[in-house]
Order: sequence, then structure tokens, then C-alpha cells
Amino acid sequence: MFDKLEKDFSRRVEKHVASNRCGYLEAVTDMCEEFQIEPELAAKYLSKPLKEKLRVEFEEKNFLPKTPKLF
Repeated sequence: MFDKLEKDFSRRVEKHVASNRCGYLEAVTDMCEEFQIEPELAAKYLSKPLKEKLRVEFEEKNFLPKTPKLF
């Protein structure tokens, strides 16, 4: 059941970002409300690629320090 919820949650977050032109943080919080999941628990339902997209968004908004990138 966990795998299905992870895939469905992550897929819905991606779809929400695309259709509403919002950020990933906003989409995750909206999906938490829809799935009735506490935001603190949502991390375990996020796929690795989605976590990476959130990290990049947080770095761009200066919520996290920027990580070095190889060019």
C-alpha cells in the first residue's frame, strides 16, 4: 500500500504543479489537504525525483543553502 500511495501522491503533486502553475511546496501542501496527511508526514510519500525538485525550489527561494553543482 505504501508504494501505491507514494506513486499516487507524487504523481498528483506533479500534475498539480503542471495544471496550476504553482510551486512544488504549494502543490505538496495542497495534496496533503486532499489526502488528509499531515505535512510533517508527507516526506515519506514523496518520490526521489520529487524530493530533488523540492530541494532545488527551496535553494532558489533561499530556504536552503545552495549545493555546489558540477558543470
